[in-house]
Amino acid sequence: MLSAPVSVTRRAPRRTRRGARRSSLVLVALLVVPLARGQMYAFRHYGPEAGVPGTNTVAFDTAGGLYAGTNTGLLRFDGYAVAPVGLPGIEEASVLRVAAGPGGVVWVLVEGGHLFRMEGTAPAKRIALPEALAADLAQHRWFRRLRPDRQGRLWINDDERGLWCYDARTGRWAQRLVGTRIVDFYFGNEGALWLASRAWVGRAADPLHGGVTRVAEVPRIVFLRPNAAHEAWIGAHADGTAEPPHGVYLLEKSGALRPAPGLAKRFGAWLHAEPSVDAAGRLVLTGGYPGEQIGLYRLGPDGEGELSLYAANGWDEIPRQVLTDADGGLWIATDSGLLHMEQEHLVSYPLRAPDGTAEIPTHLARDAARDRLWISTWGGLYRLQGSQIERVSQLPRRPTGPVALLQDGRVWWAEHPGLPFTGGAGAARPAPRGEVVLAEHPGGIRYVTTPAGFYRVRGAQKTHLSGAPFSGRVALPDGGGRVWMMRWEEPGALDTVEGDSLGSACRACLPPSVRAVRAALRGAVLRDLRTDARGLVWAATNKGLFAIIPELDGTWQVRHFTTGDGLLSDDLTTVYPAADRRLWVGTGRGIQGFRVPPGELLLAPLYEFRLQDGLEGERPAALLEDERGYLWFGVANGKLHRLDYRNMPRLDSPVTHVARLERDGVHLPVSAAPVRLRAGESVLNVDLAAQTYRQLQRVRFQYRLAGRDTAWAELASGRTLVFGALPAGRYTLEARAVRAGSPPGPIVRQLLLATPPFYRTWWFPLGLALLVLAPLALWYRSYTEKRLAVEALRLRIATDLHDDLGSGLTQVSIYSELIRRSSEPQAAAWAEQVGEQARTLSAGMRDIVWAIHPRNESWEALELRMKDYAADLLGLAGIALDMHGARDGAPAALSVDVRRNVLLWFKEAIHNAARHSGCTRVEVRWRLSRRTLWLRVCDDGQGFDPQAARLGNGLNNLRHRATQIGAAFTLDAAPGRGTCVEIAVPLGAAKKLWRKTT
Repeated sequence: MLSAPVSVTRRAPRRTRRGARRSSLVLVALLVVPLARGQMYAFRHYGPEAGVPGTNTVAFDTAGGLYAGTNTGLLRFDGYAVAPVGLPGIEEASVLRVAAGPGGVVWVLVEGGHLFRMEGTAPAKRIALPEALAADLAQHRWFRRLRPDRQGRLWINDDERGLWCYDARTGRWAQRLVGTRIVDFYFGNEGALWLASRAWVGRAADPLHGGVTRVAEVPRIVFLRPNAAHEAWIGAHADGTAEPPHGVYLLEKSGALRPAPGLAKRFGAWLHAEPSVDAAGRLVLTGGYPGEQIGLYRLGPDGEGELSLYAANGWDEIPRQVLTDADGGLWIATDSGLLHMEQEHLVSYPLRAPDGTAEIPTHLARDAARDRLWISTWGGLYRLQGSQIERVSQLPRRPTGPVALLQDGRVWWAEHPGLPFTGGAGAARPAPRGEVVLAEHPGGIRYVTTPAGFYRVRGAQKTHLSGAPFSGRVALPDGGGRVWMMRWEEPGALDTVEGDSLGSACRACLPPSVRAVRAALRGAVLRDLRTDARGLVWAATNKGLFAIIPELDGTWQVRHFTTGDGLLSDDLTTVYPAADRRLWVGTGRGIQGFRVPPGELLLAPLYEFRLQDGLEGERPAALLEDERGYLWFGVANGKLHRLDYRNMPRLDSPVTHVARLERDGVHLPVSAAPVRLRAGESVLNVDLAAQTYRQLQRVRFQYRLAGRDTAWAELASGRTLVFGALPAGRYTLEARAVRAGSPPGPIVRQLLLATPPFYRTWWFPLGLALLVLAPLALWYRSYTEKRLAVEALRLRIATDLHDDLGSGLTQVSIYSELIRRSSEPQAAAWAEQVGEQARTLSAGMRDIVWAIHPRNESWEALELRMKDYAADLLGLAGIALDMHGARDGAPAALSVDVRRNVLLWFKEAIHNAARHSGCTRVEVRWRLSRRTLWLRVCDDGQGFDPQAARLGNGLNNLRHRATQIGAAFTLDAAPGRGTCVEIAVPLGAAKKLWRKTT
């Protein structure tokens, strides 16, 4: 549960600047001067020391975070840490109102007429305001209200122009009730709009378009709050010009207006603090006069009765808003920070002596008939009646012993600075030195001490038990029997009454079982001694709890209980047996409640109340349970507590969410996206938060990495998980909150991706290998390509030799044989053919040799070869030659395929022109670039019809040669105007050629 709450404290006087605008707040130190009278609930204070300045407004978002609008900006608080929220263009200004709507949308109104909208983790967005509304919002007025409806629209009241409504989906403003001054409005659970002007209350079923029905006339209205029962709470006050009515009213569904009794006086002045309605329909509000008395009150749905949560004389802390959270806790925005009431089942009563010294309670006694509680302290006796505490002792500060409540109504106590002590009586003044009644048996037997000794009085009979006065506790069994006593001046001294004397006066007279009991407790310091309804005697000591058990045969047995039996500590401070076999024990670590089953002596745990539950001291003393079920006890800081243990909240484990992510010192946005880490290097900090503000110290966070961990690990303290050097992999972080005594809460998950650095990835060595092997592979590929090109060239050379030279040689052989066998005149013709064929073969051989020779790779060599051939052939025929061209970044070398096929194509074109065209002039044009060789041969001969020459060998040869090198072939011829042939050779065709060939 929670850490020890900080009580609301009285502040030192301070100067404040008041006016229409309060742009700054003077923060003062807190003086711890608790109340001398009255009850107070346990509050935790979040002020400047916690980073929270004066606060104007509070609201909760859907993730459970608390937004606080302060005098210096907007804060968000998740129960663990306070963080500022940035507003664009606003460095430091007073936030007047904060409102949370559906879908996690938060609206913020800042002093000066600035409105912002926040959604999720996105930055705040400024909302443009109508000119009239902006002028009105620029004025600092406490009756300004900011309310989202179910559809997410925002509503704002205007002092003179009714209501404004903003729809974020369309970005448009609309107005309602123009000209009406609306002081407050609220949306009920059914979605209806409740309205309050200065004089009437109305209701509209359709907030934006429907009409408004007036349901009550109430003057001087200051607030309006509907509850879940379709009823509404109304607050009104006197304005100094008229008599009441003022106070709080409940507007019932029938239309009847019922005042809450007793509140008119307290609410004569208002501080414009917004009240709250909790889940049970109860109204929680503040009222009173600053500097005199400010109270915090709660009214039930029936409108009857009141509950003062806090009342302070001279409390000048001004409340701004009251808000109830999902856990039932109560928040108050004040001009010095935030107050949080963590539990309402614990009420504190400060005990202060007249000189301001804290009084430590030691014994409690309850007078149920007169509804009074008597409190013995180290400095005197006090009495609590109702909610007021008064000092009864008139003597200076002196320790006070247990109070004896007699059957005749008198009260006796003893005040003493030591021994012997001074007696006191039931009057409001101390009695003279004399006898003091320490205890009265139900049968009328009294045990009285005087300076002269210790006596037992039965009617008129007075038996002298000891010659020394007695100071301590007398434990009287209800049904009679043995009387047990413990002395304050002799810690650990356990005594009994044996006949007409004390057992300590005649130890030999003690029964053996009593001697055994005394021996069992020897060495233990007795702190308290009580007898229950069954006659069992319970002794609280510094060595645990002892039960002295009566047997049927009159003997006594002892049972010793320690931490092994469930006690929080063996160092006990007090014990109190209550009704229904309940046993309360005060230990050095808190209060425990046990149930002692009938028929066996066991301690069955029932309740536990420690520092984290709101206990304000580690060594509670003076336990007492009254007839109403309240548990009373005192603590060492001068407080008397009343605990309603039957109504202690049984809270579930809260919902957990990730509040903050930090990777290697850099903040990351909290989202569903995976968090990426460098495996083995990154350090990840994950801050967890629980959606609760109550009993936080009883909440622990558990976590595991799903897929790697099976068991849950628990954070011993704090809320930050630290993961460092995670191995490479994909992880799912699972976290949950566990409140002590409750099942675990829902699990929150965050995906983590731990990837190694590039030099430790699987692809890095592969890439490195490729980087090294790639040049080798490219070289090998180039080498292979060259080898393949050489092989392809050899194949083509062999083919050419076979086709050209082979067939030519065969013809030469045939002609030679014919010449040898024949003597006919035709032999001369055959001899001429043999010579011609030999010359042709020789020329073809020279072309092949020229093409494959490395020194002929350049264009210049090819051009010279073509020019020589054309000049020789055309010169013999008397045909003129005109050959020239241009170069544009030509390559350094031409491939063998290009050189050979271009040369053969050129020779075929020149040969055709010389033999068939009948021309007198041949013109050759060429153009060479890095990618293309363009060559054109034209003659001025007789031309021809291309359609009639389709089967000609010359044209087919030209097309075939062009195809061999991937060139584009063009023929331009017509009868009577010459012939032009043209090729465009791509210089990458050779590479494609040998691939195609192979």
